[in-house]
Amino acid sequence: MTEVSIKPMRMCDGRCDYFVSFKHGDREVTPHVFRERYKAEYHVALYKWLFGQGDKPHLLDFFDGEWPAREYTAEELQAFAALSETVTFGKLADAFGCFWNAAIGDAHQRQDPTAFAVIGSMAEGFAAVERRLREHGESE
Repeated sequence: MTEVSIKPMRMCDGRCDYFVSFKHGDREVTPHVFRERYKAEYHVALYKWLFGQGDKPHLLDFFDGEWPAREYTAEELQAFAALSETVTFGKLADAFGCFWNAAIGDAHQRQDPTAFAVIGSMAEGFAAVERRLREHGESE
């Protein structure tokens, strides 16, 4: 039978890491390490369930209100919604188009000839990417 357990390791600065351990006979691996014990405890319970050694754990039973056992904040939900927004060729082209304006403006403020040379070359490259994105966007 495979044993699943937590192996704490005290650090020299007083902190403690918690390793999730699998032991089968004389072989042992520790595939996960967590700084917080409750995270290790949840994973041990989950693996015990996987190996038929217990009931499926409920995430909220492990320190309700702490990550990962908590509800998402309004800011996190907003960020997730933004991730699902469709990114189009036009939106990407606009983003690349913004680069050269900001970069050249910054180089101008610095009045540094090297900055002008570098940013000029970079802006040409980003402008080429912007053009290609717009071409693809128009053909779709």
